[in-house]
Amino acid sequence: MAGRNKWNNLLEQLPSDRRARIERGVREDLTDILLSQLRRLAGLTQEQLAHSLGIKQPTLSQLESQDDMQIATLRRIVDALGAKLEIVADLSGNRFRLGQFDNPCGGAGDRPSIRICDVWRSNEEGVWEHALAGYWNRIEEAIELEKRMDRLDSRSIQGMGPQAWYEWLRDEYFRWKFTAPNRYATTRSKLETYKEDELADLHAIKEQLFSSDKGDIRQCLKCATKIRGLGTAGASGLLALLFPGHFATVDQFVVKALKKIPELPERDQLSQMNPENLTLGSGTLLIQVMRRKAAELNKRFSTTKWTPRKIDMVLWSCERR
Repeated sequence: MAGRNKWNNLLEQLPSDRRARIERGVREDLTDILLSQLRRLAGLTQEQLAHSLGIKQPTLSQLESQDDMQIATLRRIVDALGAKLEIVADLSGNRFRLGQFDNPCGGAGDRPSIRICDVWRSNEEGVWEHALAGYWNRIEEAIELEKRMDRLDSRSIQGMGPQAWYEWLRDEYFRWKFTAPNRYATTRSKLETYKEDELADLHAIKEQLFSSDKGDIRQCLKCATKIRGLGTAGASGLLALLFPGHFATVDQFVVKALKKIPELPERDQLSQMNPENLTLGSGTLLIQVMRRKAAELNKRFSTTKWTPRKIDMVLWSCERR
């Protein structure tokens, strides 16, 4: 009954000629319904729908008012309303549903999924914001540690002495990076081989990281891999936390996600990578790709908020959906 009342209220807002055609059962005229009207029919405010999509209310307002939109974006919005998007072509009075645009990610849900190739090609910041929000939605454990790392002030790390630096690596970074218990135990045991009189050497690596040329990706990765227990993936994660504007985490999920983007100029190199055992060269290439994308988004959206670190979070989110 409530849905019927909403429908009647919506009809009353429409022009009389359109209302008359609808009431006569001319179904085709329903294609003229506005996205905002569909949202109201679903009983949602802009704030509620924006929260469901993982975007900001002003972004949704802009989407509702524009007359051109990518299919993937429209599908996400319609799915979040509990509806189903169908694209119909009218050819000489005959109507055909275009099945090739059916949702490849499944049905509706609280936070509709989106393919990484759709995100990567999108010119709409709301799509990227939704994908980034998905990162936090998919973290199941150690959420407080994740938040601490996201808020990390690299200056606090830079000011640490040898003992504090060692303890932060052991108790915070290694636990954040190596989430599988057996992997954490193995890498931590390697870090713990540092004897007390060797902590000055470990501290010297930190000093080298902060003084290094951040434009030289390979050299920075090589420096970080001097820390016992860190390979290319582990080194990249450390750099991404300390210098998110320059570096991104590279791991198997990033590689697998990027392999799904056929238009990447690096696709041949990606196809030859071993996601489970990344080399310094592979890590350098992956970070270059994410640096380039961050710079592209900042230019497109006239902002500075997109970083290589956020790009790797988007890739991880899409690959782990």
